[in-house]
Order: sequence, then C-alpha cells, then structure tokens
Amino acid sequence: MVERLGGQHLEAQVQQPLDLAITTFCNQFSSDNTKLAYNRDLQAFSRFATGVGVDELGQLKVGHIDEYLWDCTEKGLSRATIIRRIASLSSLLGREGMEELAKATRDIGKARIGGKAEMKPFHPLSPEEVEKLQEVSRDNPRALAIIVIILGTGVTTSEIQTLNASDVLEQESQIVGIRFRGNKSKRQIALDINASEIVRSYAGVREGEEPLFAQKSPIRLGEARLSRQSIWNDVKQYGERIGRPDLSPRLLRQTFIARAQTSDVKKLLN
Repeated sequence: MVERLGGQHLEAQVQQPLDLAITTFCNQFSSDNTKLAYNRDLQAFSRFATGVGVDELGQLKVGHIDEYLWDCTEKGLSRATIIRRIASLSSLLGREGMEELAKATRDIGKARIGGKAEMKPFHPLSPEEVEKLQEVSRDNPRALAIIVIILGTGVTTSEIQTLNASDVLEQESQIVGIRFRGNKSKRQIALDINASEIVRSYAGVREGEEPLFAQKSPIRLGEARLSRQSIWNDVKQYGERIGRPDLSPRLLRQTFIARAQTSDVKKLLN
C-alpha cells in the first residue's frame, strides 16, 4: 500500500505544470539569494521547454535536455553558467523523484563542458535523405524554406526567428543571399540555386520589415514572429516520412556542419 501510494504521489508530481514545480522547488530555500539564483536558471530552462511544447514535468525526455544544453552552447554561454544551469536542473529533477533524468542531465552536461562523458553521436542526413526531405515538405512552403535555409547556412533556430522579408537579398545569377543580424555584426550567406528558388518563391508574398516566418499572434490582431516551437514542429513533422524520427532544426544544422569542407564555411559558424 505504501509503495502504491508513493507511486501515485510521484505521478502527481511529474504531471504538475513545469512553472509550478519550479516555484515550489525554489520556495524550499530560506535564503532569498539562493531562491533567486535557482529561479533565474530554472526559468531559463522553462522558457526553452515551453518553446518546444513541454509544459509539464512528465513530458520531459532526455532529448529535451540534450537540445537545451546544445542551445546553451550555441548561444555562447560561459562554462560556469552552463555548469550552474545543469546543477539547478538536475536538483529540480532529483527532488521530484526523476532520478534517471537527473543523472542523464549531469552526464550530458559533462559532455558539453568537456568532462569525461562521451557525447551522444549524431548522424547527419545523407544526400538522399536531404533530397527526400525537400520532396515531402513541398506541401508546406514555410517549412520547406526553413529547411533549405538551415541546410544551406547552418544557422540556429534563434536566427531563423529574427529574419525579416528584407533580409532575402537578390544577387547575381538567380542566387538569393540571406542577411543575418547578430548582436554586434551582420553577415550575408548565399544559397545555392535550388534553395534560392524555394526561398524566393516563399518570400515573394512578404515585404519589407515583416517577419519572414510568421504566425497568427495569440494576443493581438495580426502576425507575430514564428515561435521556436512552431519552427521545431515545421521541421520535425517530416521526420517519420523520411525515416528519421530524430529530425530537428539542430540535426539540419549538424548536417550543414558535417558537409562543410573549407575553412571559409567553418568561419561562418563562429
């Protein structure tokens, strides 16, 4: 009876909203500074999780943790910050009885910060899979444009979100260039002819400073920039159709990196 009730209690815990779990966890500490520190790190994770469609603790999978820590790395967060976020997240999961996921968080974290744990190998898309992906996604012009831009430039989901229609630039020989705006600099990357045609066709219905990728705003009339979750959904929905259930924007980026052969291409990633 005790074990059964304990199991019911644990199930109730993992089914609670992620934000509530974070608040409850942080409130256990008497020190205001400790509460603030944990809350800051865990709210950063909560924003990421919500963006990929995770609202409850019980929805969390190892893949979500892996993607989150990749996101931290790609954003250029310091080693100390990543270590602190790993510790905060594993502490929350451990408190909620999710020990296996807490351990996985620590193991993946060691790989990200150069520890002894081995990084989970990834398998970039083959040329045949890339071709098939573009074929099956032609029923969704927005998704197809996102796919060819990431495959052709290696940019992150965050950079896709910031693109405006005016960032699609016509160049010579029917080539389209994409302008990406960083915090301190701008860079322009040319697409190949096939990707140029796809992006030109999609972008033709959008103008000026309108978001290149948009969705209906949930809080006001008109459009808003495409959310991280929507970008993931646009890409991931085609994974099963090409036999790659692991398909994600990050896998597209890794495929670009794997195909990069020259130092000039590698410099684009820095």
